[in-house]
Amino acid sequence: MIGKECYAEINSTLDALLAEKKVLVAVHRGAWGGNIVENTIPSCRLCREMGGDIFECDVASSTDGVLYAFHDGTERRNLNRSDNIKTMSSQEVDSLVYNNCIYEPSGVHVERFEDIVRYFCHGEIFNIDRAWDILPQLTAALDKYPHALRQAIIKTHVVPEQLQFLNDYPTKYMYMPIVYNMDEVRQVLSYPTLNVVGMEIITDSKDSDIFQDEMPFDTASRIYKDIIFDTSPVAGKMYKNSENRRKQGVSCGFRCICRCSICPVRAQPWCARC
Repeated sequence: MIGKECYAEINSTLDALLAEKKVLVAVHRGAWGGNIVENTIPSCRLCREMGGDIFECDVASSTDGVLYAFHDGTERRNLNRSDNIKTMSSQEVDSLVYNNCIYEPSGVHVERFEDIVRYFCHGEIFNIDRAWDILPQLTAALDKYPHALRQAIIKTHVVPEQLQFLNDYPTKYMYMPIVYNMDEVRQVLSYPTLNVVGMEIITDSKDSDIFQDEMPFDTASRIYKDIIFDTSPVAGKMYKNSENRRKQGVSCGFRCICRCSICPVRAQPWCARC
């Protein structure tokens, strides 16, 4: 069973999926290429059609409080804009058109986050990233859709204010902290009513204490037995550059490290572009 027994019903969809497959593949921003654009309904659908189990959805808010599925900081690549989407009104965001993979207009507009939540209402698991500064707004939006309680996994860095908010929030959405060391693991596990179901591990060394073989039994049992790890960022962030990744022989698993989406599933670690 994933997580705490008191949250078994909330976590039941994820728990059943993990029991069936043993290892779950999480796909960041969906699977995208050509005119299928990241963080959209088509990219999330494609990720599942390609064999992914969980899709990630980044969330940002406009100045007037509308939530969008967008990874802020990618505006220049995706939208030919230098300003951050968080500084734009919803009217302005709605008028924007994504570039496709060859930087031509795709005809695709930025997806509103609630449209994605409404669409995926049949048990699809998704994790929500980059919404850590708007957690009250995010949880209020999720509360509108009862199915989201068993499907959405909220992800944040280990920030006390954010941990406390989710610990105190009455609706116990599944939670996946982003951790860099064992101190952060222990800090997360010290909050009694967080519904922790996974951890995203980021480290710059294979010698990090987070990979140690020995640790207190109660901590180890909760981490390695009851918690799944989103391991895709380990390959993406543990090694400094692609040359070092090649030397270390790190496999990307589901998708190439360059996120080009053309590598066969678990077949080879590097695509032609890498």
